[in-house]
Amino acid sequence: MNVYDIANWVTGCFEAYYMYLLFETFLKHREGVPKWIYYAVSFCAAILINISNYLFFSLNVLNYPLMMLIGFVISFAYKGRSVFRFLTSVLWMMISAVAEVLTIFALSIVFNAKIEEIIEQGYLRLIGIAISKILGYIFIKFITSKSSRNIKYINASYWGLFVFMFLSSALVMGTFCKVLADGTSKYVYNLIMLCSCGVVCTTIAVLYLFERMLKQQDLLAQQHLLKMQLENQVKHYRL
Repeated sequence: MNVYDIANWVTGCFEAYYMYLLFETFLKHREGVPKWIYYAVSFCAAILINISNYLFFSLNVLNYPLMMLIGFVISFAYKGRSVFRFLTSVLWMMISAVAEVLTIFALSIVFNAKIEEIIEQGYLRLIGIAISKILGYIFIKFITSKSSRNIKYINASYWGLFVFMFLSSALVMGTFCKVLADGTSKYVYNLIMLCSCGVVCTTIAVLYLFERMLKQQDLLAQQHLLKMQLENQVKHYRL
């Protein structure tokens, strides 16, 4: 397994994670189903997506409908009307497609390369995968943060970190592209590709952990408010 295979399989994992975020936002868990079941379902989705990408990556016209079908089937782990499941699956597929298309066109303009060259060969494809996954995550978080479940604790500090991490990742990716364009050894080439995957994973991990911290702070604030209300009620009844 070379660095190209690793990048392709990591792609499916990120897309499954995006699906999980959308389903967690717009659909509801079934009663009595433990949390780990949904993690296991997301893992199975990653495997199915990678199989779809492996079989039909060069034929995106077939790949996208198959991915949408995978999302629709996976959505039955959640509770909700079929139309909501279908629309959420379509939204997930469209976000992935738009992120990839925008990234490809941006790379073709910046590096004056043909779209076929970016898709089929070279380091531009690997860099494009990394950038498209970060861009897809931005789209996903923007959409999910607007829901009533997340809007309470997604604040300006989160978006400030979001912008900082995205610009830092873009700067690192641009530097990697410059080094690779000037030519380098195979060892450094593979090392840069692995570091590119690490940049993407680190960016998303930092944002995820920061979001969890904000959510925990919001929960503690709500508990403190309830405690204060309870103490005031006790004082009122004592009087």
